[in-house]
Amino acid sequence: MDAGLAEAADIRTTHLGAGNVQVLTMDALDFSSDDLHDGLHITAGVSDIPWSLLTALRPGGTAVLP
Repeated sequence: MDAGLAEAADIRTTHLGAGNVQVLTMDALDFSSDDLHDGLHITAGVSDIPWSLLTALRPGGTAVLP
């Protein structure tokens, strides 16, 4: 988890006026959210997509992972 990277992303998205973006810093294996998301952009490589990420997407949502 890179708090500095997350902070920079949060500043950039705010500066660009993207008010519907939420920047989170957490371990993808421990990801939990009561909210459903339209999209997730994960910045760490994974060999298998954790089920917790898929269940956090709205139907038709998109997850981007390296």
